[in-house]
Amino acid sequence: MTYQRIRDYQDDPELAGQLNQLTETIWGITVLDGHPSDYVPFSMQTLDGIVANVCVGCFDVVVNGTEFPANMIQTVLTQENHRRKGLIRQLFTPVQQYIAETTGRTFFTANKDKEQFYAQFGYQCTSLTDYFHWSPKVTGASESRLQKVDYRDSEQRANFEKAVAQRTAVSNVFGFVHKPWLLLWFCRHFLADNIYYSPELKLYLILRFEAGRIDLLDIIGSSIPAWEQLATVLPVSGVSEVRSYFVPDKLDVEAEPVLAEEDLFFFDAAFPVPAQICLPETQRG
Repeated sequence: MTYQRIRDYQDDPELAGQLNQLTETIWGITVLDGHPSDYVPFSMQTLDGIVANVCVGCFDVVVNGTEFPANMIQTVLTQENHRRKGLIRQLFTPVQQYIAETTGRTFFTANKDKEQFYAQFGYQCTSLTDYFHWSPKVTGASESRLQKVDYRDSEQRANFEKAVAQRTAVSNVFGFVHKPWLLLWFCRHFLADNIYYSPELKLYLILRFEAGRIDLLDIIGSSIPAWEQLATVLPVSGVSEVRSYFVPDKLDVEAEPVLAEEDLFFFDAAFPVPAQICLPETQRG
């Protein structure tokens, strides 16, 4: 079997289609949808198409109060009948060279059983928080004072995307700014029905409602309010648990972390480890 290494083809419809066929077959999702992104694929290709892949995304992150660029490794997968041939290992040579030439810092999440595999490339790992949770304990509004955003409406979508481009980081411990391409990908594919706007607080909320629970997936605005203020616009009556899928340091609330059961947080020597590690739901590669 002859394999050819290819890269930087995200704007090539035919090759993008081959990668999408691979991710759809294994994960049931499309990763390249024709929209602009800082998302560079490195792949192994045969005459039958792309059979192995590693993508590298470029982000501006805020970690422990400091903003800097960093790369996140994403979309690591191999077609089943091409596994155990060292294809991903071969792809990491150009991947790590690309990272050294761009930001020089790497982070990503991966399953715990990959610890030894990634250690060979110099990556360390530590525990990862899936979410933080707390009891609302507020006596504010019983009804939501939020406006549901129709993401399919061009004007509403444009207003939302403008806010996303100008956002502040949802957390000073671990947050993202300036480059919203992954967040918008999640909105297009999974979260179009989860976006709300608060005219009072002048911010967008990406929320998920479960029985007796509110999940805060992301908060998008020029500032992040404390939980006490945020709760006044949420339907908190009957809610016994709130979860934030990001570090809630700006919410000024006592919250308990719940560790991810299957995944770890991986990083290289140049990446400063956050005081608490929880990637916003909208930025999980």
